[in-house]
Amino acid sequence: MLGLGILAFFTLAAILAPVLFPPDTISVTRATGELLDPPSGEFWLGTDDSGRSMLALLAWGARVSLTVGIAATLISMLIGTSVGIASGHYRGLGGAALQRLTDWVLVIPFLPLAIVLATVLAGS
Repeated sequence: MLGLGILAFFTLAAILAPVLFPPDTISVTRATGELLDPPSGEFWLGTDDSGRSMLALLAWGARVSLTVGIAATLISMLIGTSVGIASGHYRGLGGAALQRLTDWVLVIPFLPLAIVLATVLAGS
């Protein structure tokens, strides 16, 4: 439940970024803060090396990150559903090939992790 609350907070901050922080607040040429100021009442998360509010940069950056994350999720759901339906519908060699393709895709993310762990833990 806490994770959903955090996701909702950042989503709301990303949606309201243009209202809360106008686009000129993230402009390098219109920066109002001092360089690398610590957090204060005016800049809650401080400023960057150009004098821009880190909170404004975080809110505007969340817009891009959430858009990419949601798009990637929707695309993977569409591809996975399509392959799963096709695999269940077409029996025989076609369905088996799609199932092996799905198995291969599920195993691939584990392989780099296993290789890195084997390399790091080999000396111990």
